[in-house]
Amino acid sequence: DELLEMHAVMSAAKAVCSWTAAQAIQECREACGGHGYLKCAGLGELRNNNDSNCTYEGENNVLQQQTSNWLLQLWRRRDNSRFPSPLGSVSFLYQTQSDKMAARTEAELCHPQVILQA
Repeated sequence: DELLEMHAVMSAAKAVCSWTAAQAIQECREACGGHGYLKCAGLGELRNNNDSNCTYEGENNVLQQQTSNWLLQLWRRRDNSRFPSPLGSVSFLYQTQSDKMAARTEAELCHPQVILQA
């Protein structure tokens, strides 16, 4: 079980980190305007180096599917709202069945505080 959990956590982390880096590099390039395309800015090289992170050692979408499958297996194996998690990485799932969304209207759903309380 520990090995499965470690694989799921690492798969999710790899995908999130490489996608976040790609978005950050793009945001930096856009913030620089036309200068972001200049070789001396170094953003093109950063992007080229990071793009491969999204595919090597497992394509991000496939890794996310593996993590999702593991979470679904845990959900099926739960026992009285307890999840078999040797590393405790899914302790947040213990409260999922008791948590309720506070928003009752579309307008309330647009307020960040209501979403954060959920």
